[in-house]
Amino acid sequence: MALTSTLKLAAMAVVCGIGIFTSVWAIDDRYVDEQEIVASLERYNYEVNSRITNLQKQNLHNEYNYQTDRYYRLKSMIEVYGATKELVDELKWVEKRREELRKQLGF
Repeated sequence: MALTSTLKLAAMAVVCGIGIFTSVWAIDDRYVDEQEIVASLERYNYEVNSRITNLQKQNLHNEYNYQTDRYYRLKSMIEVYGATKELVDELKWVEKRREELRKQLGF
């Protein structure tokens, strides 16, 4: 009978030791160290900047497409209604803006 109670005590001691070890490990694992936070924030910052850059480029493409559409509509209006000063001035401005957009987009 004495042997069984020592085995029970030994088993309880091992289980308690494992329980303490795993609980300390779980609590310690909850916290993040400074290097992990910095790496995570840098990764997040890179992703945000990448999305901003992509949205800006997409916006430039959309504006270029809009100005190209305006360019061709103005050309057809000049053919139909003649070269009035307002249409010609607007066409020049649209051509200038399209050229600026081409340079920004790298065409």
